[in-house]
Amino acid sequence: MKASNNYRHKSSIAYLCNWFCHPVIKRYFDDKGVKLNEDMFALGAMLQWIWRSQIRDDKPIHLFIPSERMRNLLKDWLAGRDIGEHPVSMREAA
Repeated sequence: MKASNNYRHKSSIAYLCNWFCHPVIKRYFDDKGVKLNEDMFALGAMLQWIWRSQIRDDKPIHLFIPSERMRNLLKDWLAGRDIGEHPVSMREAA
């Protein structure tokens, strides 16, 4: 869906994902001594998706994010806070 303009007229959107890096990819980078910030990975994917809506045309949107982790990532980013690793509840990890 990257670089799609098909949704730029949407005013109400729901982000239903709670992204984490694939364990094999994470292990590959760990083995190379590279620390991946899974929260930044998840936030970047969410921001790209949100930007597909009419917000790109400076119009308001209604956004539903049921995942507490993803919602907090967006709130922290909007507030200018550092995006570190956010704890994940057992309910969300399942």
